[in-house]
This record gives sequence, C-alpha cells and structure tokens, in this order.
Amino acid sequence: MPRFSIITCTLNDEKTLFRSLQSIEDQGFDNIEHIIIDGDSTDQTKSIIENYCDKVVYPVKFKSIPRKGVYNAFNVALSEASGEIIVFLNADDWIIKSNYLTTLQNYFLGGFSIVYSDLIMVDEFQKLKRYWEAGNCTKSSCKFGRVPPHPSFVCLREVYEKIGYFDEKFKIAADLDFMIRAFMYDRFQIAYEKQVFVAMQIGGVSNNSLKAFYLKILEDYQVFQSNNFKGIIGVIGKRLIKISQYMRFVQNGVK
Repeated sequence: MPRFSIITCTLNDEKTLFRSLQSIEDQGFDNIEHIIIDGDSTDQTKSIIENYCDKVVYPVKFKSIPRKGVYNAFNVALSEASGEIIVFLNADDWIIKSNYLTTLQNYFLGGFSIVYSDLIMVDEFQKLKRYWEAGNCTKSSCKFGRVPPHPSFVCLREVYEKIGYFDEKFKIAADLDFMIRAFMYDRFQIAYEKQVFVAMQIGGVSNNSLKAFYLKILEDYQVFQSNNFKGIIGVIGKRLIKISQYMRFVQNGVK
C-alpha cells in the first residue's frame, strides 16, 4: 500500500494546531508519516507538537528552522518526505471526515496522480464563510483562474519530482503556481472528488491584511504570466469565480 506523508508547517499556531493534529490522529491510519516544520514559534506551538509526538503510533519528523517563508518550509518538508502520497495540512486546516485518507488511497491505487476536492472556509468562531466548490479544473480552466483550493489538493510525490517544488520567489502564491504547473503537465491522471473533506480557518498568509490582499493579486498576476497565460484574465477570472460562489452561498446557504 502507498504511504502517506502528511506535511504541517507551523508558526505560533497554538490556538488551532491541536485541532489539526487531532484530525489526523482520528483518521485511525497507521501507514503514514507526519512531517512538521516549525518556524521557531515563540508561543506553545512547540510544546503541543512535542506532546503529539509522544502519543501517536506513527512516525513524526519534527524540525524547527529559521523563518524563510511558508514555501521554504513546504520545500524543506518535501525534501524529508518518504511517502508516495503528499498531503498538506497546516495548522489552520483540519480533516472533517473519517474516510479522507481511505478515499485518497483508493484513488491513487486506481492510477491517479492528483486528487482534489471542495473546501469549506470558516472564521475563528467556526462560522461558515465560503464553500469553495473546486469544479472541473483543467489546463484550459487554469488560464481563466479556476484552480482547486490548495488545502484539498493531494498528489503523488512523483508530481513534485517531475515538475519541481514550490517557487520561493512567490511569497503567498507559490501554491497557485505549483497547481497550474501540475495541470499543464499532460501525463498526470487527475480526479475530482465532489465533496468536502477538509476545512480551513480564514487567516492564512494571503488573508490577513489589506497589504497582503494586494500582494496576492500582484503575485497571482505574475504566476499567470510566468505560466504563459494572460495575467489580467487569470486574476479577474479567479475573483469572478470567488464572487459567484459567495453569491450562491448567500442565496442558498451552502454553495
């Protein structure tokens, strides 16, 4: 059976980390390794991780490294990964269905290289703020801004080996760049599972200030341009998709 490498990157995440770690443990899966990269947190994050390492039955690789950005941490973790399947689950993300890893395993055993699904986003009070319906993402859809949510994007380690790791010149949009490159590579079999397995609490690197919002738009533009798409079309398309999903959520209460 293929092994999972679950990657979690942390930085002063004492308020949300336990929930994320517990959701992995609750999967009841032992064919995993958990790689945790911490950016030298100054709160109780390291203590939470150390307690977690002591109680779980699967191996945990825990490293504390100098702060060089989240994508540097992602790449450090990838260099440590030995599993065939790579899952990113950061401190603000958690698994909400008990069959997540089993469902993923079945897809990868069926010959798929990439599996993605929908995502829900909540605020600090657990109020639902967005249902991110990934939809049918393709190489063509990427140029118009339709890409999956990164927290629910899972792929084989060989995907990283073939198209490269995260480009650290981007500070908050390297995940977008990576996913576009993955869809542009014609040899990957890709599956869309139309349900929600992962929830994300709003407040990540690209959501926490007005300055970051403008930087996100700028980097999105640069990502589309660097992948030979028209940057303005990608940026506008991405925002229009977000607005349309928000309007459906307001009208229907779910999507």
